[in-house]
Amino acid sequence: MQKCTFSINGIIETIEIAWRPIDNETFTQNRMAQSNPTGCNSFCIEEFGKNSIWVRLPHFFPTDNELNDIRAVIKKLASCKDKDRVIFDIRGNCGGNDNWGERVLASLYGKKYIDNLSAANTSVGEMCATKELLKKYEFFSKKEKLFGKESASYKETKKTIEQIKKALQLSPMSLIPDGDSHRITEVIENEICTKSIVITDYACVSAALSFIDLIKTIPGSKQVGLPTFTDTIYNDAHFVSLPSNNAKLMYPTKLYTDQIRKNNEPHIPDVRYNGNICNTDKLKKWIQEQFSI
Repeated sequence: MQKCTFSINGIIETIEIAWRPIDNETFTQNRMAQSNPTGCNSFCIEEFGKNSIWVRLPHFFPTDNELNDIRAVIKKLASCKDKDRVIFDIRGNCGGNDNWGERVLASLYGKKYIDNLSAANTSVGEMCATKELLKKYEFFSKKEKLFGKESASYKETKKTIEQIKKALQLSPMSLIPDGDSHRITEVIENEICTKSIVITDYACVSAALSFIDLIKTIPGSKQVGLPTFTDTIYNDAHFVSLPSNNAKLMYPTKLYTDQIRKNNEPHIPDVRYNGNICNTDKLKKWIQEQFSI
């Protein structure tokens, strides 16, 4: 495509399109530059409107200095079950560890309810056993201790490590299962009347998409803002240098075979915000008006 024709207020205008190549790093920087919200950009929770709560979740990979902040948010949410709405502001959230998002929602809606939703949405997949993958999950196991050795996520990670080790003893690049072999079909009713709103933008990806996956299965929840970024059914990328050292080859080691959200499918907001998504004050005012908060 070399040109594009627009109709603006009845006036037809054709604009030549100047294509140019862009490397992935520059593309990512440009995309993230459009997601720099004003106001609080750490983990925080505050009263909002007449009887609602605004929760800021900038990412799901808290540093050691941020652990107390996200834990304080999770603790506070447990006392917000009588609120009309909880607004989860995840603008600019590039993901991290899925378990943080699940813990946030479990604090509000109950662990059993969210665990059931998470299991029902878990994708069945396969992983290719490599030494690099083993190192990655061994690193994960150290981080998973944050949730306790008795947590399901920690036990699952340790189980995966043992599977990778056994597969590597058989042959390199063996396929091993990742996730449950079937979806949980038990229906658990949500006893909390609080409705959730999740605010998204183009930067939301990875664990942020999983967080939205969960929220959208909760009755009465809404996504507002802008469409998210996407991910694929191919995951856990690894890099290997070519013999020439002039380039690196990137290849996935995990395949999701039963993912509810399709390959390269973004989350589209139920209600789109056409203003400056980075202007938090105007965004808050719009949400109050839009949802009578």
